[in-house]
Amino acid sequence: MNLDICDKIAEKLILETNTSERTPFFKGDHNVYSMSIAFTKDGIEELLENYGYLKPFIDEAVDTDTYNAFWLNSLIIGNGEEIQRHRDATISRYTKVPILADRVTVLYVKVPSDMIGGELKIYHYRRIETVTPEKGKMVIFKNQTHSIDEVTTDSERISLVLESYYLDEIDFPQIPKYNKE
Repeated sequence: MNLDICDKIAEKLILETNTSERTPFFKGDHNVYSMSIAFTKDGIEELLENYGYLKPFIDEAVDTDTYNAFWLNSLIIGNGEEIQRHRDATISRYTKVPILADRVTVLYVKVPSDMIGGELKIYHYRRIETVTPEKGKMVIFKNQTHSIDEVTTDSERISLVLESYYLDEIDFPQIPKYNKE
């Protein structure tokens, strides 16, 4: 992704999640924050009305031919924080059963020059894939177990994460067209 676009997205995400409104992404986190939005294909227009600066990412990452429900979050990780091993299933907040994302897309929009750590680890059957964050890099993977190594920085590491789902006729109606959490 274009680095100027990443700078604009990072600037807007920091404003969206200003310090007084930040809530932990995972229970127990102190410096990991997120803006979260659930949406379907029919909610993309409303999403872009509210967050037009995300259009370049949405245009590139959202595949409405294959998937019908999405969960988008910004992930802002501060000094000393990490994300433990997990699989993305955030859309399950709306369903009666746990549902894993089919695909995960990550865009690194801010990677501090002083950052040590912060690598994305994707756990395959017999190996671990390590992705080093770089501003503008987009990573797409099947929803394997993954984690983020501890971040050491005087700033913040910021990424956009899109969980893509294909839901059946039972679960899909439970997903809002657009809902910011």
